[in-house]
Amino acid sequence: MPFLNFDLTKFVEDIERGNEAISRQRKRGFNHGMRSELKRLKSFESLEPFASWSPEEMASEGFYFTGLKASVQCFCCGGVFHSMGVTKSPRSEHQLFEPDCGFVKTLEVGNIPKYAVRLLPPENIPPNRREQLREERPRLETFKDWPSYVKMEPDLLVGAGFFYTGIKDKVQCFSCDGSLGNWEEDDDPWKEHSKWFPGRRQAGGGDAAREQFQELSITAPVEEHRESEGSAGRETPSGENSWTRTAEGMRGRLRNLYSSSAFCTTSFNECVSIDLRALHAELQLLLKDIKDKAQRRVTLPELLRDLGRVTVLEGEVGSGKSALLRKVANLWASGHCPLLARFRLVLYLSLRSVRPGTGVADAVRGQLLGEGFALSDQSLKEVVYGLRNRVLILLDEYGEVDSWTPQFIGEELIRKNHLTDAAVVLGLQTNRTASVRQYANAVISIAEFPLYSSIHILKTLFSHDAPRLRKLIYNLGWSGTLRGILKTPLFTLAVCQLWVQYPQEDSLNCLVIFKAFLAYSLWKDGQGDRAQSAVASCGQLALTGVFESRFEFADGDLARAGVDVEDALRLGLLSKFTAQRLKPVYRFFHVSFQEYLAGRRLGELMESEGAAVPQGGLDYLRCVDTFLQAFTRYYYFLIYAAGSSTRAASHIVSHLLGMTQRPSSFDSQADPSLYLEQHPDLELTRDLFIQISHVVDPEEMVAMVTDQVLEFALRSMGNGQTRAAMVPVILNFLAGKCLQLQASNIRQGNMFQFVKLHPEILSVLSHLQITISGRKRIGMTSYSKMAECMSSFGVPKVEEDYVSAFQSLREQMDKTEAQEKEIDNFSSMMGRSIPDSFVEPFVALPDYYKAPKLKLNIHSIGPLQEGESKHLQTLCSLSNCIELTLWNSRGALREMEPAIELYRDRFKAVILQGTELSQEEQDLVISMSKLESLELLIAGDLFPARFLRSFPALRIFRLKCGRVPEFEELARALTACSRLEELVLGEFHLSPSETRALAASLGQLQNLKILDIPEHGFSQPEESETFADVLGSLVRLEVLRLCKGVAPSFSQRLQNLQQLRVLDINKTMDDRSLLKLAQVAKRGHLPRLQTLNLSLNEELSDLGWRDFFLTLDNMSELRVLHISRIYTNQLKPQPDTFKAFVQCVSRLPALVTIHMLSWMLDAMDFNMFNAMKEKHPQSGRM
Repeated sequence: MPFLNFDLTKFVEDIERGNEAISRQRKRGFNHGMRSELKRLKSFESLEPFASWSPEEMASEGFYFTGLKASVQCFCCGGVFHSMGVTKSPRSEHQLFEPDCGFVKTLEVGNIPKYAVRLLPPENIPPNRREQLREERPRLETFKDWPSYVKMEPDLLVGAGFFYTGIKDKVQCFSCDGSLGNWEEDDDPWKEHSKWFPGRRQAGGGDAAREQFQELSITAPVEEHRESEGSAGRETPSGENSWTRTAEGMRGRLRNLYSSSAFCTTSFNECVSIDLRALHAELQLLLKDIKDKAQRRVTLPELLRDLGRVTVLEGEVGSGKSALLRKVANLWASGHCPLLARFRLVLYLSLRSVRPGTGVADAVRGQLLGEGFALSDQSLKEVVYGLRNRVLILLDEYGEVDSWTPQFIGEELIRKNHLTDAAVVLGLQTNRTASVRQYANAVISIAEFPLYSSIHILKTLFSHDAPRLRKLIYNLGWSGTLRGILKTPLFTLAVCQLWVQYPQEDSLNCLVIFKAFLAYSLWKDGQGDRAQSAVASCGQLALTGVFESRFEFADGDLARAGVDVEDALRLGLLSKFTAQRLKPVYRFFHVSFQEYLAGRRLGELMESEGAAVPQGGLDYLRCVDTFLQAFTRYYYFLIYAAGSSTRAASHIVSHLLGMTQRPSSFDSQADPSLYLEQHPDLELTRDLFIQISHVVDPEEMVAMVTDQVLEFALRSMGNGQTRAAMVPVILNFLAGKCLQLQASNIRQGNMFQFVKLHPEILSVLSHLQITISGRKRIGMTSYSKMAECMSSFGVPKVEEDYVSAFQSLREQMDKTEAQEKEIDNFSSMMGRSIPDSFVEPFVALPDYYKAPKLKLNIHSIGPLQEGESKHLQTLCSLSNCIELTLWNSRGALREMEPAIELYRDRFKAVILQGTELSQEEQDLVISMSKLESLELLIAGDLFPARFLRSFPALRIFRLKCGRVPEFEELARALTACSRLEELVLGEFHLSPSETRALAASLGQLQNLKILDIPEHGFSQPEESETFADVLGSLVRLEVLRLCKGVAPSFSQRLQNLQQLRVLDINKTMDDRSLLKLAQVAKRGHLPRLQTLNLSLNEELSDLGWRDFFLTLDNMSELRVLHISRIYTNQLKPQPDTFKAFVQCVSRLPALVTIHMLSWMLDAMDFNMFNAMKEKHPQSGRM
């Protein structure tokens, strides 16, 4: 799969290992319990809907569901199958991998078809043979060839009076001639005998059994047609002979009609035609109780078996009611459904096609028999009364506003059905059920259309287009929302229409499906302006509901929105629910459809000519005031609105771009809206946004949101007109911003296409960031070492009230380790690190299109594949200023040698993390003489001090490693870097002599703005004071991070560092120095401080914290405060201490985030804090 950049071989190998483990668990051989196709079909009730094979396909080919992942097994050969390829079929796979299976060879292996019945026609028994069979021994002797596939013991059948006929597993009673077959292992022959032939054990022969079987007899359609030729066109005299001849005439014509293309073919918008004889996707049927609660799933064979009296078949518009009723009629006419053979006549009537005042006979003639067939209302009644329960009447679209129900149907077939005893099925919308429930023997509800049925329709109609079908599965896999809307056959047919109309377009999304569905509904309705008005009013109702988080509406809501209830229901825009409710409620069939109609309505408001109406649309848009809302709760609504109107798209994108300039747009309070329950694919976005907002800098949040807004804008570019309007908006927005691209991100196709069409985008950026990720295995975290390290802190003593705040270290380790393995396994399946498709937009770019800066991040790559070194040269050509990051990519620098040799002076920054350098690679780094930034995060003591002397222009230097043997030389080398603005040293401890060397160098680095130094030691107290004085002299510092070793008196030097934005002091403060820090701040010496980190200062007491909180003030820009403690040294603050903390927070107007782990707070503390928070300037973001 090149477009996925995925190592399919590795992926398949992993799956096959899992499949083999499942196959080993399954017992091979014949499974007597799954001979029945119906049993096999019912085994799939727990199958996940997202499957490429439908249960009907699999059951008909001998498979049943094992319950282990997606594996199925053949009842005959025992073969286990795991793959359900959308371009393959159960039959072809069965034939390919189990060619010797008796079922595949169509041998008699005891398969029981799903429409089969137990009762079979009896065989003729000569009188002398009947006398012999009175004895059990002769009957038992008939079973010598009894099939091995039948689990039923012959002794039991013989004891119940049966002998074997020699045909399959058909047995017959020697006395009453009752003949039964299709035996299953749990059957009781005595019970079955008495069930099918009650009280008919008389010795006189089998007339009773033959009479009973006649109810199932079927004459071949051709013969029947001949029988009816003479009687179909004339009415015969009254009497039994008259109605039977009429019935036979009707029977022939009905069979011909129900078998015809005209009856079985349905059209969708004159674009897609479905022939029910060749394609019928089974519906999900639920049997309901009198309280309208679903009791159990029902298959079509079970429904047909139990038809009797009045059955209600309810479902929403487009749920498949009509197709199911027509399918039943066709099954009866085909002669291949023994379950329906008990009916001599089946009448299918569409009541919506019956004109008011029309009699039932005229309706039957007009729709079924033809006007030339002589049939009166009286003669039709005689037929129905004569056949009684052997006539099945299928009434489609019952109770619709524009339908007509003749009196005979309403009175004698439904309300007084006991008079005729006819089997009647009423197909109606769910909201009409209440009017007939009291007359119904059973209510069958059509549930959501299973996704595998949608896939079955699409793969059957488009079996010639394998690439499109594979892309369908890909789209469905990515979008839970897309999977959710394909819940009615109508929406699946909308997809078919799209594929027929746009054969070259293989993308699929909810917007185009909703548009196709709406176009079909309006076309089918044929009421023009009235239907358009219904759509607009429902759109207004939906729009109001979206912004009020409402999914259910009352009559009053519809009235206020101007919705005509009957029009909305007829068009399928709304569903009505009345059962067990005092008042009806209305819902859109899916939240996404409500969002679509709402977005469509917003687009209409934006496009309106009047000035007031577009302003109303903008008012709605302004309600989307945070990015968390925009990319979760309102995401699809905005997508639909932008896709409905060019002007709306422009307004929405401009609104989102403007939000990046407002700090309040980044508020990350979790949205309690229920919308995300319908959009599970957005839950991860929400969680990540909330979590990231708590740990990253505001600038990083802007970059992250910029990517999201950009993706939205590109996705909104539909037609050429919209694109032309959006391009300048996007270019203007990106001016001075970072554009982030990931080589392995297959979902950035829109951006790649945009760059290809508009290469001038590179010139307006602040910088271009390209991330290349490989499949090199990441070193797994050593959790045993971590546990050993943490055990040194001891086990925390926790009061019972706070136990829930602590988590098991082992549980967290196991969970994290499993996640790491999953990520590592997925990473190992990636294809090329730099796919050709990623580089292709940049290959032919003119030289004058360059980004001001290129940040090239390379993660976890091993040896490059063929051509990738050339790709790196192409990427390095995109800018004259390159910042290179290598992480866990040993040897990658050597692979880049051609690019470095060609562009060495363009490299301005190098970051090496977990990447050891060979001597050759060290020389490559030293050759980058224009470096301004060097960061090394390495293990061990491999840093050569000589590096620094090679970079006179160095402004940033970061070094984190376990040990630096040459540190004093390194410290002296620092003085050569007179331009140094940032110095970060970490993860090693400085000896007193090394500390002195560092202090001497720091005094000469007066341009430092960022300083992060490790733990350090002093041999004399005077040395610590000298070091503090040096730090106090660095008046340009903006970021200062200090760890254990700094003098407590350093707090006094802070008054010199008035440019500080970030201050971290860990493991060193006592109560006295903490108070001095607060006093320095109160006197106004830290006016620009935005982050204050005082965590892990374990010597601080409750009293020390109270004095700090009471004193701290005059810090108007402080946004983040860290005061956490280690978990074994918890602090339960006194009430006055926590009160001082709350008051302190109230005096910090910009404070957004407080980290205070291991502070044991109770409900009263939280109540006090929340009361203050409501009045705080940052209440919406804190």
